[in-house]
Parts: sequence; structure tokens; C-alpha cells
Amino acid sequence: MFKLIEQLKNKGLKTENLKQEMRLFLVAVQFLTRLPVPAFANYQPLWLQQSAKYFPLTGLLIGSLTALVFAALFWLINPWVAAIGSTAFSIRLTGVFHEDGLADSCDGLGGSFTREGALNIMKDSRLGTYGTLGLVMALALKVSLLASLSLPLAVVALVLAHGFSRFFSILLLSFLSYAGDVEHAKAKPMAQSLDKRQAAFALLTLVPSL
Repeated sequence: MFKLIEQLKNKGLKTENLKQEMRLFLVAVQFLTRLPVPAFANYQPLWLQQSAKYFPLTGLLIGSLTALVFAALFWLINPWVAAIGSTAFSIRLTGVFHEDGLADSCDGLGGSFTREGALNIMKDSRLGTYGTLGLVMALALKVSLLASLSLPLAVVALVLAHGFSRFFSILLLSFLSYAGDVEHAKAKPMAQSLDKRQAAFALLTLVPSL
């Protein structure tokens, strides 16, 4: 009887753990994309930090959806329309999340020679010359490279690039400290150092894509 009760408890714990991992994956999807996800009961800010290990998996999802758009436009129209259309789709899908960060980085690093000055510029919501030119050149390069690839190579490149780019962000969060003021960070849980085991787990989620 006691053995049966213990087995039921263990089964209940495993089920709850699986549910929590699914919640963390959905938190990652919600943070990195504009895809609708179910409402979370008793949401904890710590979940955002814990969800970081699912960033690469979310990236594979984004890359797969973007690759589908690229393939459809490639077959229906031509490579250039496929490159531009899939890029526009990925930007919409991620809510300009990464492009905004790139522009801020270009403005900060290009507009100041001091750490404090660069951080202050990055906090400014206005888009400067460095940010504008950096964003235009990055998007032009991305579209040009995609348009020059064959369909199979472009599909593989989109899926892997979206997955591994988010894995490298996990590495930075695991090995480097937050550059700004942690207390005033926009996403405070992400300003904390990540457990290196999260980076290891994140890498494992990418293995099936190789």
C-alpha cells in the first residue's frame, strides 16, 4: 500500500515537472515572438530566466516558420521576393525584437568612446544615424545572401541560424555579467547570470537539428 502511494506521488511529481517545463518553453516563445500562448496561472518572474534554456528551441521554431515562407515564395515567385518576404515575416514574427537591439548597439558603440556614454545612448528610444545605417546594411546583407542561395541551402541556413544565434546569446548570458544597472534593466530576470547548465541543456536541444 505504501509503495503504491509512493509510486503515485513520484508519478505526480514527474507530471508536474513536465507541465512546468512546457510552461517555461511557452514563456520563451512569448518573450521571443508574437505568437499567441495560453495565459499563465501564478506566473513568477523567475520563469523568464529559467526559460532561457528554451531560447534555441524557440529559434528553431522561428527558423522553421520563416523557411516555410521562404520556400513558398521561392516556388511561387523568385529568390529575391522569397528573401525579402521571409525576412519581413521573421521581423514581424519576433516583433522587431532583435533589429531594435542591433540598432541600439550600433548607436551606442558608434556614438560614444566611453562605456557610460554608450550605455546612455542605448537607453535612448530614438534611432540615430549609426543605428539606421547598421540596420539597413545588416538587412541588405541578409537579403542578398539568402537570395544567392539555392532553396535547400537557404532553408537549412534559416533554421540553423535562428536556432544557433539564440544559443550564442545564452552563452553570453552564462559567461558575461550584465553591462548596465541590473536594478533598472527592462527585463530584470534576464540581467542575472544564467546557470551554465542552462547553456548545456540549450545546446542539447539543437542536436536533433544537426
